[in-house]
Amino acid sequence: MQAPYLVPMTVTNYAVQASFRGHDPAIFVRGDGANTCNSDGLDGVCAYIDAAAGTATLGYNGVFSPNSTGQSGTVLSSGSFTWDNNWHTVRVEVRGDSMQFLIDGRVVASGQISADGQNQHVGIAQIGNPSELSGNDFTVYALP
Repeated sequence: MQAPYLVPMTVTNYAVQASFRGHDPAIFVRGDGANTCNSDGLDGVCAYIDAAAGTATLGYNGVFSPNSTGQSGTVLSSGSFTWDNNWHTVRVEVRGDSMQFLIDGRVVASGQISADGQNQHVGIAQIGNPSELSGNDFTVYALP
């Protein structure tokens, strides 16, 4: 499977997962297919890690660029996480209006946003220098 991926509209509960090593990975869900987490106008939800700040944030409808002034959009929640240069499993679970952001199986952020009329594009992104991030095992799972 390649990112980005279009989740069928009939699937409302799903998880997007990938393994990352390096700096500032992100997973987006409910995207519009044209933009990712660090592009203007994302109409969706982005879960991103700011490795330098040690934060993991779940937010929507805007530019979510760590270490940036003028960040727009809405933060659903944010948590702390010590990110190192080892491989980590990053996952976003979507269950109707509820979402959870997990790193290595631990919930680091969660929130709710209405699923009405949302887009179904999902994928991975990198905030900052792409040469500083490796990723693999991009997978989308249907959840019960």
